[in-house]
Amino acid sequence: KLISPRPKQKFGCDKIIDRIPEFLEHENDPDYYTNKIVEELKKHNVNDTQILKRVEERKRYKNNQNVYSLLLQYAAGFGKSNIIGWTALQLKDLRDKNGKYVYDKVLLVVDRLQLRDQIDTMLHNMNIEKGMFIEATNKKTFSEALTKNERIVVVNIQKFTSVKNDMISKEAMEKLSKMRVCFLIDEIHRSNSGTQHEEMILLFDELQNVFDDNEKYIQTHTKKNLIIGFTATPSDEALIRFGELKFFKNTEPAFVPFDSYTMLQAIQDEYILDPLKGLVAVAAKMYF
Repeated sequence: KLISPRPKQKFGCDKIIDRIPEFLEHENDPDYYTNKIVEELKKHNVNDTQILKRVEERKRYKNNQNVYSLLLQYAAGFGKSNIIGWTALQLKDLRDKNGKYVYDKVLLVVDRLQLRDQIDTMLHNMNIEKGMFIEATNKKTFSEALTKNERIVVVNIQKFTSVKNDMISKEAMEKLSKMRVCFLIDEIHRSNSGTQHEEMILLFDELQNVFDDNEKYIQTHTKKNLIIGFTATPSDEALIRFGELKFFKNTEPAFVPFDSYTMLQAIQDEYILDPLKGLVAVAAKMYF
């Protein structure tokens, strides 16, 4: 069933594009977003203790200091791959007021093989021929992709054991420090060993930590890279680290995704079925 977006509501890609000018304007001010949070909290008469708590959270996670980040939450089955593809196209062609490309490269980071196949199909369906993008599957091809003409790079993270040690080498980091790159992450969670039962870690965390922990990058970069993560189930920690501060009536301010279309909204719009309606009660004997 095809559902049109709500007429007056902007979704992911448009909202991201609207945020870019603010990113560029304050690119050399690492404390801009921390100060902005303080101003918002004071405007809503939040007490000093709460202000200090929120600021310390952001500083501890170095949110938006060395690299910009946006977290988007979309219901399972909503078509995140298509949104990512459309966003990649918009960011690839985005130019600044001088007519230069804003982002030197747009990197699509995928974990599982089926997601890689979905991205490939999605790019083909959008008339993006294989000559327009390149795939990186190891340290060497990733570093080479940063210098080639193709401006969209599909990074198959499953082929790398770790982002910091196996993907972004010293050579790649030197290139990244001179570029403005956007990472689009399809599903921000991954497991340490690639199996579902292992403790899940955040690709978001891994990528941001690479930039936050590299002293040379911090000292030499003149442009800020952007990490955009898409997920259906953001954790509380992910929301605190990458979310946007929002104020609600009669409750404390909270960090929420930059943009969201939740499972509840998808059910209400009849875009997906309500799984709770499919529950069947079964009588069972319990032995203790």
